[in-house]
Amino acid sequence: MRSTPKIRTVGRALVGLLVGAGTLSACTAGGPGNGAAGDAAKSSLVVAYFGQLDTLDPVATRTQTGYVIQNMYETLVAHDDSNKLAGKLAEEYKVAPDAKSISFNLRKGVKFHDGSPLTAADVKYSIERYRVVGSGVAGYLSDYESVEISDDQHFTIRLSKPNAIFLDWLSLVYIVSEKIVKPNEGTDHAQAWLQSHEAGTGPYSLEGKQTSGDIVLDRYADYWGFDDKRAGGVVFKRIDQSATQKQSLLDGSIDVAFGLNAADAESLKGTKAKVDSLTAPSSDYIYLNSQYGPTANPAVREALQLAFDYQGALQNIRRGHGQISKGLLPNSLPCMPAGEERKQNLDEARKVLADAGISNLTLTLNFQPVVPLATEMATLFQSNLREIGVKLNLVPIGFPDYLAKLSDPKKIPQMMLALEGVPMPEPGAALFQQYTTDHIGTTNRSAYSNVSVDATLAEAAKTADTTARCDLYTKAETQILKDRPVLNLLSVDSIVGYRDGISGVHLNPDARPIRVSDLRLG
Repeated sequence: MRSTPKIRTVGRALVGLLVGAGTLSACTAGGPGNGAAGDAAKSSLVVAYFGQLDTLDPVATRTQTGYVIQNMYETLVAHDDSNKLAGKLAEEYKVAPDAKSISFNLRKGVKFHDGSPLTAADVKYSIERYRVVGSGVAGYLSDYESVEISDDQHFTIRLSKPNAIFLDWLSLVYIVSEKIVKPNEGTDHAQAWLQSHEAGTGPYSLEGKQTSGDIVLDRYADYWGFDDKRAGGVVFKRIDQSATQKQSLLDGSIDVAFGLNAADAESLKGTKAKVDSLTAPSSDYIYLNSQYGPTANPAVREALQLAFDYQGALQNIRRGHGQISKGLLPNSLPCMPAGEERKQNLDEARKVLADAGISNLTLTLNFQPVVPLATEMATLFQSNLREIGVKLNLVPIGFPDYLAKLSDPKKIPQMMLALEGVPMPEPGAALFQQYTTDHIGTTNRSAYSNVSVDATLAEAAKTADTTARCDLYTKAETQILKDRPVLNLLSVDSIVGYRDGISGVHLNPDARPIRVSDLRLG
């Protein structure tokens, strides 16, 4: 039996060898004449990511942590390339007519990385751990009531009330081994332990992490969906600067880049590196505190929306990699109210402020400098507001620090610039979490509350018919747009850079922008 997977200290020589393997992989993994499956097993992909990765606990999965976690852990169901749900760890499933329960049949032959089999007890333990810890996607599971186990392969999830999209939520819930995690729960439900260990069933297991932030994964030989063309290992390397990622692609020290900005991506055309711009459900947002401070004033929020230079941001900063937003959510999602692209109107912005008797206004915008182009977007907005007589102070913040402020509406920043994606191709994934009153203090970015919106979304949650549910989403979005708790600036394409010899680069509905384990060599 394999030992429990864990992070270990990776010495300089070993890390140099692993990163060197990424450098050599341009010759050994995907180059001409080297497409044999055996070469894939010997090679490692080096993947550059950006931003803070503070834990590998699947409960706390975010964009940065998701890059790594989605290769070690799996979910019961997943969305396919056509955005339809399909079984993953669950081979079969059925939603009850009243939308209050879902029955499952687990896939046979699935093993955790210590060699133990996946059972229904592991599913129950995993879901209830999300609920107890109460962070990450736990808010999606508020209607969970219990898991009724028939045997190791069969179980039923029961809900406290009808929830037509609970099955979709499960595409975000990673399953852990009860056998591995429970003995290490300590006083924090194993959150500290899972910062440096893992207990998943995915195609890769955790090998090591060094103090500089590199994370090393090994291909799991007993994976139920084993493919010998999958790379033998993956090294995740934090590189916050787009220019450094670009140069690292060109000199062969990395194989995949997740942090290229549009200008650097454009400059790679005609080189040996490849760049794909993937239409993703992601947007540049500015979240506004709708309860406290100057942005609690509807006139201020309206003026801010009118002042932003959408066309300039798209052409000069994003370099055309996206579209001007038309609604509340990214343009690629369904159920949007009919709308036009937003346009800057400085004269109208000045008039709105003047009519409201607002002058000498000073605001603060928090932003994440490590996110590609965030500084440029923030600086553009600062310039736009100067033209309507508003002073804007720019204050850097780390994303974990920002999330911590959401617990108290009084501490939520006046404005927060964030590039965020909807975690699955279902509008409710954003609407329920970010715009309902009962999520204030957790995932509601703007402390936004509207009883009419709450009622509409509550009705949508129990509506199984997709067309009728879509109509309810549209109704809710229309009202939220009138209230302006957030500025949806641009729908942003995901840029992925990679070297020649790598295939399988495509948008994954449940992974942003791609799932590394989907990549193939040769």
